[in-house]
Amino acid sequence: MTYITDTLAKDETLLAEGKISKWSLFHIYCAAVIFGVSIICLPISAMLLLYAWLKIRSTEMGITSKRVIRKSGVIMRDTSEIRLSKVESVSVKQGFLGRIFGYGDVIISGSGGNDAVMKGVKDPLVFRNAVDDACESTVVISMNIDAASGAGLDRLISARNAQGGAA
Repeated sequence: MTYITDTLAKDETLLAEGKISKWSLFHIYCAAVIFGVSIICLPISAMLLLYAWLKIRSTEMGITSKRVIRKSGVIMRDTSEIRLSKVESVSVKQGFLGRIFGYGDVIISGSGGNDAVMKGVKDPLVFRNAVDDACESTVVISMNIDAASGAGLDRLISARNAQGGAA
């Protein structure tokens, strides 16, 4: 993890990370083998294998104490970041092979129509549960802050009323 750890704020910690499954690129491996059978198509096979390797190495997915981050790309970078407080739903899509080999797509929908689509995630249900857990801990923290500030407001109003002023 380089991009995610480099972009952490000073009070932000990395809670979990996701990895792209090698099985999600199975079709590319198959095409590389088919092209590799012919000596003439061997360069195409090598390019397909290089693409698969770069895709795995350049894709980062992480859950921090404040946000969910997805980054992909070597030359051109594509990132999605959603603050945990803005996450509305987390869904998982798994096809037949994804169910067998344990990979799938995790779609995180944020308020305002902001979505982070993480394709080919290894153990997508584990990653979804980690997002849910991080979101729930954020809600608990914000509820505690709201309760504390609300209690302070109640004390201020009752003190003002005791002095004879209107709130």
